[in-house]
Amino acid sequence: MPQHRQSVLIIILVSLITFSNALSNGFVGDDHLIVVNNTFYETWANFPKLFTPGYITDSDEAFNFESFSHTGSVAYRPVLSATFFFDYWLWQRAAFGYHLHNVVVHVLNAILVYFIFFLILKDPALSLFGAVLFAVHPLKSEAVCAIGYRADLLAAFFFLLAFLSYILRERCGAAGRPPAFAASLARGGLLPQGVSSRREPIGRPSGGKRKVIEALSHVALLLALFSKESAVVFVGILVAYDVLVKEEKMSDVLKHFYGRYLGHLLITLFYLYIYFYVFRNSAMDNARLLGGNIFTHATVAVDIFVQYLTGFILPLTVKVLPPLYAPPAAGYAAWAGLILSIFLMYKICRKPIGSLREEKTAVFFVAWFLIALIPVANIIPLINPMAYRFLYLPSIGFLAVAAILLNKWGVSLDKFLHSAPRSGSGARVGAALCWGIVVLCAITTFSLNMAWKSNLVMAAMMARDFPTNPTGYLHLGMEYFRIGAVDKTREALEKGFELGMDDPRGYYFMGLCYLHDWRRSGPYYEKSIRLFPRYALSYVGLGRIYVLGGHYTEAIPYLEKAIALSPSYTGYGYLIQAYQRTGRDDDALAVYRQAQSTLKERSHLESLEKFIKEGKKLRGSVDIGI
Repeated sequence: MPQHRQSVLIIILVSLITFSNALSNGFVGDDHLIVVNNTFYETWANFPKLFTPGYITDSDEAFNFESFSHTGSVAYRPVLSATFFFDYWLWQRAAFGYHLHNVVVHVLNAILVYFIFFLILKDPALSLFGAVLFAVHPLKSEAVCAIGYRADLLAAFFFLLAFLSYILRERCGAAGRPPAFAASLARGGLLPQGVSSRREPIGRPSGGKRKVIEALSHVALLLALFSKESAVVFVGILVAYDVLVKEEKMSDVLKHFYGRYLGHLLITLFYLYIYFYVFRNSAMDNARLLGGNIFTHATVAVDIFVQYLTGFILPLTVKVLPPLYAPPAAGYAAWAGLILSIFLMYKICRKPIGSLREEKTAVFFVAWFLIALIPVANIIPLINPMAYRFLYLPSIGFLAVAAILLNKWGVSLDKFLHSAPRSGSGARVGAALCWGIVVLCAITTFSLNMAWKSNLVMAAMMARDFPTNPTGYLHLGMEYFRIGAVDKTREALEKGFELGMDDPRGYYFMGLCYLHDWRRSGPYYEKSIRLFPRYALSYVGLGRIYVLGGHYTEAIPYLEKAIALSPSYTGYGYLIQAYQRTGRDDDALAVYRQAQSTLKERSHLESLEKFIKEGKKLRGSVDIGI
């Protein structure tokens, strides 16, 4: 056990150093939607709403990016939402606390990975190397640094806890395993010395402790599923573990399926019922085949898979937030990459890397990677087809194989160079090479973390790293406008339009750039509405320019539509002005009363009250901004 404590301390230290700069980052991207602009988590009175249909935030509401009183989630993930209640209770809106929460969960995941690796690989040094590689790989930066993406961290934590509990049933008699297996666990400090060595019948409980551990596995799986839907692959990984690591026959696995997997399977089916039927989000209906046909969709999916593998193998190529993926210009390269990937996996699984058991262990981790990747592999079309955070759970399998191979190559290199034996002081060339890769990954991750400092920094890095993709220029333009750099806003958005950008937000912000020239701004707002008829901000923008131009009658239908889509202070304010200046004072008063029941900020209500009281006494229109 002292060796395990030392390994855990190393994991904690390396992880904290690698992500230390993430603690000073602000709220970025979806964090504003979920945390900053969200009043839902400000009171524990809303906690019971996690279990009501009102939990789900309508996708249109989320897109409008207004302040609202829902969870901000477009999928049913109540465990994730529960952590935000806790964060707000502790930190209010201090970003440091939220980032600290993410980093702590990631560190705990790395520790769980270490113990799982040890139980399977039975090599403390190799397990430590694999766990540290998992902790610092650049593909982890997105999931750890973005508060809104905490779901991947939480799902992995409970998933790993459930899997570890499943393995640790061996503590209660090492059921179904030969004496050598139990003895190896005891030597590693994960079983008490003198544990029973008799082979118990497969699938048979062995006492109260075993039942407690099994219950823990079930509860942990339930929490994993309600953190994020990616945990649905749990049973598949259990079967792979029993067949490949425990070396059980498939016939035995199927024979004892009821007693061994039924509980986990029923929990998974229960969650799927909740996800697809009870708390279904209409946003799922927007998922379409990439490129519009099966072949293009498959080509894009393959290309994304190859890019994922490239990110694993060449960590220096990982960039911040790859934009929503567009169909590749040349599909043959993607398929060639897939064929090469399959060939390499085949060689890894077939080429002897040690004993037969070691080969099966490597195959298991390959299976872990592929099985865990299924929910995000675009087999079923995803709304967001590509994101590095999707790899958080699958990466455990891939990086385990990488650790095994790097360790094997390191040993071979030592032998070639006549270096110190494996049991030596540790100053081996192979070990230095392996840990040098860890250092390289940690430095790259540390650099990527800085991209999450602010929305502006991230947008600038996206535009830099993906100069031919309009997504970065869209976000760069929006952030430039928010800091008042109108000229830079126009420049960034025009570049995006040149690259084929066709996003309603781009046209909306371009309209804001010509705020006092309604003839130039109007067409941009109209184009935005044509692209997304439920984008409330563009209706407010159109109503605003008509109000400021004195065209009150023309403004009213746009502002009424904006209020119906997404109630906001600006929409109410301009609509009240338009009603009053067209002699509809009763309608203005009715809008104010509606605002009273909707708006939370007292200053906004006071401003609207001023419109009502002074009415036509106000000279001209009042610009209250957007």
